[in-house]
Formats: sequence, structure tokens, C-alpha cells
Amino acid sequence: MANVKLFAIIALAGFLSGLAFAGCATEAYASTCNTCSFSADGKVDSTCSAAYTGSASSCYIAHYPNMSVVYNRGNCTEIDVCKAQLTSCVDASKTGNDRADCASGVVTHCFAEGDACMAQANTVCSPRMTDFEDFFTSLAHTLQELCSPVEFILFPALILCVALYERKPAES
Repeated sequence: MANVKLFAIIALAGFLSGLAFAGCATEAYASTCNTCSFSADGKVDSTCSAAYTGSASSCYIAHYPNMSVVYNRGNCTEIDVCKAQLTSCVDASKTGNDRADCASGVVTHCFAEGDACMAQANTVCSPRMTDFEDFFTSLAHTLQELCSPVEFILFPALILCVALYERKPAES
């Protein structure tokens, strides 16, 4: 019975993380605009911008762990569609001056649409997880992303303690 309760708690956490709408691309773009430096001709510093692009990817992995596992196995082409749509939207909307684009917000809608696309991709791709191994791989990956190494080691110990606590002693 304790194993069923434990699995139910873990499954619920995974399910709820998939329901949360992640504004990863929007937040990364805003951070790029607010934090990165710009050249005299208005181009954003590429190293700084790349760091925020990476943070958006990490954010999606944390918010949509099941989708991430499915994508890494080559079974979620919807993510590639989202990436292509985002690139196309930005290319069609930008003025060529990153500083001006940040100030006017002319491409901000592209990132919001990208976030919405990823949320939709999650609803399509997450159910493609095939078995418990996929789920626990996803859970472990998410914990690694969200927790420090010490917390990552202590979390399974906490689960074990809860499971043992829930276990009823054998009646004699």
C-alpha cells in the first residue's frame, strides 16, 4: 500500500508539472534585453544571448520533463515545429536592430507564441512515455535540474523514509 501511495504522489507531481504553463522563452528574451550589452549598431552580445537561450532550454526541461525524455528519444517532432515557428516569427518581425527590437517589444509576441507552442507540444508528447522507466528517468532528470547535488542525494533517502514510515509492522 505504501508503494502505491508513493507512486501516486510522484505521478501527481509529474502530472502537475506538465500542467504549469512555462514562459521560458518569454522570460529568457526579457532577460536578454534587460541584461545583455549591445554594440554600437544595436546588435546584442551573442555570448550573453546564448546563455539566456540555454536557460530557456533548461526551463522547458524543468517544466516539461516527460516531454523532454520523449524528445530526446526522437519521438516529439512537435518541439522542432515550435523551434521553427519561433525562428520564422522572429525573422519576420525583427527590424535588424536588437536594441530597438527590445525597446519596442516588436518580437515579444513571438516568444509568447513559442511558449504556448511548447505547452501544446507537451500535451501531445508527454503521453508518449511508454513505461515506468521513462517516468522515473524523467523524474531523476528533473530533480538533477532543480536540486543541488546534496538535495538530489537526500531526496531518494526522504522518499525511502516516507515509504518505510508508511509501512505497517507485521502483526504477530
